[in-house]
Amino acid sequence: MIESLTAEDRANTLKIASQRIETALLALEAFDMKQAGEALSDAQQSDRRLLVDVAAQLVWEYVVQREMSGLNDHREARRRYRIPTDVWSRMGATPRAA
Repeated sequence: MIESLTAEDRANTLKIASQRIETALLALEAFDMKQAGEALSDAQQSDRRLLVDVAAQLVWEYVVQREMSGLNDHREARRRYRIPTDVWSRMGATPRAA
């Protein structure tokens, strides 16, 4: 019984984590679409870096949850959520200074 609760808790946590990364990635995508083809001001570059850092932190948390559930191959998840390279490469990194 305890094992099934733990598995259920992990599944729920993974679901919440996936919803959080979807939200963060949609915010980044919306920002990029709004700024498409335009040179970014310093403030806009800073805003985008923040969006990337937030998304990267949430993706890292999601990956940790997947690994805790025994899911160690993240290629499918990366494709499913269309995680950009700049987000993927920042995963687990310390947020940048503003």
